[in-house]
Order: sequence, then C-alpha cells, then structure tokens
Amino acid sequence: MKKKRQELRDLRWGKMTQETLEDLAKTLNEKARGWIQYYGEFYKTAMYPLFKYVNYLLVEWARKKYKRFKRSRKKAANWLETIKYKTPRMFAHWYLLKEMV
Repeated sequence: MKKKRQELRDLRWGKMTQETLEDLAKTLNEKARGWIQYYGEFYKTAMYPLFKYVNYLLVEWARKKYKRFKRSRKKAANWLETIKYKTPRMFAHWYLLKEMV
C-alpha cells in the first residue's frame, strides 16, 4: 500500500487545480480499476485505507481549486458527498466502497 500511496502523491493533486473533477476521475480510474481487479479479488479490506486516502486527496484538491472551500474541509467533503450521491460511478472506488459496505 505504501507504493500505491506514493503513486497517488506523484500525481501532484495540488498542481492539478486547472483540471475538472471529470479529468481527475479519468486519471484516477485507470489506476483504481487495476488495483481493484488485482487486489480486490482476494483482499478487498486492505483497499479501504487507500481509497479513504484518495477521498482525502479529493477534498484537498477541492479546497485548492474552489475559494469557497478554502477554509472548510467539511464543506468540501459535503460537496463531494453530494456529487458521489448524484453520480456514484464517477470514481471507480466510490462504487466499490458502496458495494462492499
């Protein structure tokens, strides 16, 4: 999991503020689907912390991209929750976590 977290850090989320959420979804879904297929077959629970970290990175990305979320991590998280509710298949890990819980 350390290598996977490092791969996520290497994407440089803080520098990706010019991209939309859909662009991030395309970039991340390529990696996430591979991880889900490989690790999800036998050890799904090990992926929970990794995808929780991805959600944290998405919140931090939203805080840097949108001024209204700059001071409130909770508002950014709530905004992402509404998007998750409206389009649960935007990110591959959102759908996976929904199925598993």
